[in-house]
Amino acid sequence: MTLNQIDHVLITSKKKDLIEDVRTMRGTNIDSDHCLLKIIVNQKLPKIYYKKNRDFTGRWDKSNLKNPIKLQEYRRALYTNLSKQKQQQGVEQEWDQIKSAKTEAANEVIQTQIKKQRNEWWDEDLPVSNQEKERSEKEMVTA
Repeated sequence: MTLNQIDHVLITSKKKDLIEDVRTMRGTNIDSDHCLLKIIVNQKLPKIYYKKNRDFTGRWDKSNLKNPIKLQEYRRALYTNLSKQKQQQGVEQEWDQIKSAKTEAANEVIQTQIKKQRNEWWDEDLPVSNQEKERSEKEMVTA
């Protein structure tokens, strides 16, 4: 009797690091030609998944911090934002105030980087050519 392996696990390539081991359980009777799969999955997510879910999506323009004038402006704005805040009793509330003061000062002075366009080949002509291609395919099928 020849046994072929016909059972597979589908997972995206980004999350393939989470799977530690896959075993076929041939002894179990499930009234099918398929076998049960036992998958060991790592429950702790890699750091890359935590970085994607941050609340701040933009990146600060660090080149502005290399300029001594902008750096001094940022320090002044941060100092004024921190001095405006009231004293809180809890550590979490105090940390939230510090975080908001830092982001406000950075938004005012440093600003965010302009997002680089990754798909330079995508332009205004491409959707038009795709529509023409789809129209010609429909004509070919109907003819």
